[in-house]
Amino acid sequence: MKNLTAYKLKPIAKKVSIFALTLLMIASCGSDNKTSSSNTNSTGTSPIGSGNPILIDPGTPQHATWSNLKGQITCPMGRAADMAFIANPNTGELTQGQVAGTSQSTYFGKSTHGDLMFIDRLTDSTGQTAYNIVLSYCVYQDSYAQYIGPNAGMTNFVAHGISLGPDKGCPSRNITTGNVQFISPNFDTYVPYNIHYQPITLGNECF
Repeated sequence: MKNLTAYKLKPIAKKVSIFALTLLMIASCGSDNKTSSSNTNSTGTSPIGSGNPILIDPGTPQHATWSNLKGQITCPMGRAADMAFIANPNTGELTQGQVAGTSQSTYFGKSTHGDLMFIDRLTDSTGQTAYNIVLSYCVYQDSYAQYIGPNAGMTNFVAHGISLGPDKGCPSRNITTGNVQFISPNFDTYVPYNIHYQPITLGNECF
C-alpha cells in the first residue's frame, strides 16, 4: 500500500468554487473585467517541466524575489521547473501560457511543503484584467512512483479560493490564502488533489 501521508494531499470535490480572485481581492481595486473566454479552451494538459515560459521578467524585483525564495525555501527531493499559466477568473481553470500586458500588482505564496506560487495581476491590450500564474512545485515521489514532478504527468490545473493581500509598500504582496488542484495519475486518475498556499513569512515583511 502506498504511503502518501507525508504530503497530506486530500481529494476535494469535483465541483470547483468560483475563482475568488474576482471576489476577495477587488475590495481595494474596484471591479475588474474578466479574461477572454479564449483562455479556457485547454486546462494545463502538458506535463510539468515541459519547457513552459517563465513569466517573471529578469531584472525586476519580482524575479529577484522568486529566485531568492527558491533558494531559501528548499525541497527535500528537488524542485521541478516553473510552470506558467493564464487563470480564468470565472472558473479558476489554468491554461498554460501567458498574457501580455501591463502589470498592476504581483503576489507570492507558498505551501507548507515548499511549493511556491506567483500571481501577476495585469491589464491586457484590450484593457481587461488578466492573471498570470507561475507555479514551482517540490518534487514528491517514493519507491512506487513520482506523484509531483516532471515524470508525474500532472494535468487539469485549477485555482480556487484565492485571496490576495493588501499593499504594504513592498514591490510585491502576499497571497493570503489559495489552492491549486490537479490530476496526478499516480495519485488518482479521476479525483483531483489539492495544494494549499499561504503567506510567506521569512522575518521580513517584504521578504
